[in-house]
Amino acid sequence: MNAATEFFLMASSKIELEYFKEIEYRRESSFEKCTPEIFFSEYIYAILNLGMREQAMRPIYDKFMDSLDINDIKTRFPTKQRTAAKAGIDNFVRWFGELKCAKDPVSYLQTLPLIGKTTKWHLAQNIGIDCVKPDRHLIRLSERFGFKTPLEMCEQIKADIGDAEKVSVIDLILWRYCNLFGSNAENNITEKRLEKVNNRKITDFFGVED
Repeated sequence: MNAATEFFLMASSKIELEYFKEIEYRRESSFEKCTPEIFFSEYIYAILNLGMREQAMRPIYDKFMDSLDINDIKTRFPTKQRTAAKAGIDNFVRWFGELKCAKDPVSYLQTLPLIGKTTKWHLAQNIGIDCVKPDRHLIRLSERFGFKTPLEMCEQIKADIGDAEKVSVIDLILWRYCNLFGSNAENNITEKRLEKVNNRKITDFFGVED
């Protein structure tokens, strides 16, 4: 078995129970079932999460999604995020139609306000596109295990485990483990250290980089 696959199985055994809801949400998400409303909510989530921890952003996001009042985000976010949110309100139905017709949906996402080369993968996964986000943790792991890209690594793991697991779920499990323990962590994380990490809130670890 490939060393990357052994690492994945170890990572999965350490975190899947604790982060079951997060992982199952990714498993069950589907681009085919995505609606304009789901797309809009995930777009707003992505742009408001830029530069802010999820724990701090979530209450503001929830309030804004209930009201769709730009004033609800006026004091906490810079002009560029408020402008992007307003553009989303005005254009999300058209954007969604263009997204569904795009030959490369992930590349299309980068044409939207404040969606950059990293954020496009984050948004793509959240609307159900089965892809791999080439962030620093996944890049380090793929280099460590001798793969050219994170996608190549995740596809090899998918082939090795012999089931229908989505590459985006493999990505999530590897990312979550590395986010908790570091991408250089070995396969011998102690139970004491795991317990210490699991006692922290899940929202301590969210954030979008771009």
